[in-house]
Amino acid sequence: MPTSTNRTIPHQALGYSLAIASVALAFIASRVFLHFHLPLAIASFSFCAIAITFWYGGVRPGILALVLVLIIRTFFRWPENDLISRVIYDLVFVLFTFFMLQATRARNELEARVVKRTAALSQANEELKLEVSERRRAEDALRENMATLKNALEEIRALKDQLYKENLALRDEIDVNRMFEEIVGSSPALQSVLSWVAKVAPTDSTVLITGETGTGKELIARAIHKRSQRSSRAFVSVNCAAIPRDLIASELFGHEKGAFTGATHRRVGRFESADGGTIFLDEVGELPAEMQIALLRVLQERELQRVGGNETLRTDVRVVAATNRDLQSAIVQGTFREDLFYRLNVFPIELPPLRERREDIPLLVEYFVARFANQAGKKITGITKRSMEVLQSYQWPGNIRELQNLLERSVIISDSENLSVDESWLSKAPIAGDTPVRPLAEKIAAQEKELIEAALAESKGRVSGPSGAAAKLGIPQSTLDSKIKSLKIDKHRFKNV
Repeated sequence: MPTSTNRTIPHQALGYSLAIASVALAFIASRVFLHFHLPLAIASFSFCAIAITFWYGGVRPGILALVLVLIIRTFFRWPENDLISRVIYDLVFVLFTFFMLQATRARNELEARVVKRTAALSQANEELKLEVSERRRAEDALRENMATLKNALEEIRALKDQLYKENLALRDEIDVNRMFEEIVGSSPALQSVLSWVAKVAPTDSTVLITGETGTGKELIARAIHKRSQRSSRAFVSVNCAAIPRDLIASELFGHEKGAFTGATHRRVGRFESADGGTIFLDEVGELPAEMQIALLRVLQERELQRVGGNETLRTDVRVVAATNRDLQSAIVQGTFREDLFYRLNVFPIELPPLRERREDIPLLVEYFVARFANQAGKKITGITKRSMEVLQSYQWPGNIRELQNLLERSVIISDSENLSVDESWLSKAPIAGDTPVRPLAEKIAAQEKELIEAALAESKGRVSGPSGAAAKLGIPQSTLDSKIKSLKIDKHRFKNV
């Protein structure tokens, strides 16, 4: 309040000074104009002084200007005007002053309204700016939340796919045949295979494992994965022979929702599940022709498409394939693609059958008996000498898997600490050496031995190299080494031929 008063006092002083100055100038100008015989100049200049004072000085200085005009006109006679004229002039001044007073008050009220309205508009403008700013912040926050939500949904989708992959791999780990927990044996044939595994495992090369059924091909595939740089990622096993022909594409490469009847949601295929890891294609020789083409593209281009989808997906998977079929014969028969064979046969490993590594049978028997006895809660310390002789002399057409099943059955029915095997179980099994297969098998082995010995004689006992026996026969060196051992051929006697 003191501040408002301090501001009003100088303004009023200026108004009063304006009243005095304007009236004085009006009468001085009137006196000058009397020399030009203009008696009404006093009235005109007086009106101007009063109007200027009211407009710029305010109400009180305007009334002061009126009083000063009346005083001057009363005490200073003007020769040109009589008394009546002077009274009329004074009344006119009073009326003019009244109208100026009303005009000044109206102007002041208008200014006050304008100021008030301007303040209200300014406040409304500030509120509008604040509201716009808040709305923009809300929109920015909404956009950020939408982006965060979108990222969260993408993360959830990725985690869901990853969880599906891990569950799939875990299910395969749980369902894997327990006989292949460890590699058991010390025979030269097995040690040769393990040396090849140690060499190829650190690479990303495709491996083709061949051998009879039950020889442990998946065990070797897992050993390759565990010793590779991909060991921390998934190992996905697929039995190509166990999947229906119509579903194998979906199983390997996945499918989109609605790709076929019953496809109610998108499914990730085994290749996507094994991304960054290893996929094991067991019984790859059983793949239908159309799937061989699709697999060839994955091996060549390292990309795939889900069934019913158009998106091309890059894949980083090491492929290990296995089969108990003769793929080269299948190529001749037209049931297996030659180009796919060469894509898979980058590094071939042939597993010897159990009858060619009989020295490993005691170790395998000890391992399986201890394991099954522990599962059955029985104490079995050994096996009878007769049973061991029978096991070592048997041909084992089912290889290690047949041995495992036989020992598990024997442990279940055993009532003593010394295990005994029922020989009748072996006689019922199909033995590779029984007639009429034995003469044909022996004939084929004899012909094979003659061919190998002829190639060794021609290469002077050399197996590897461009002029070696393996190159002349058109088979891998590892395959030839295995056959030389199985046929008991002494390659050293050909060095001096």
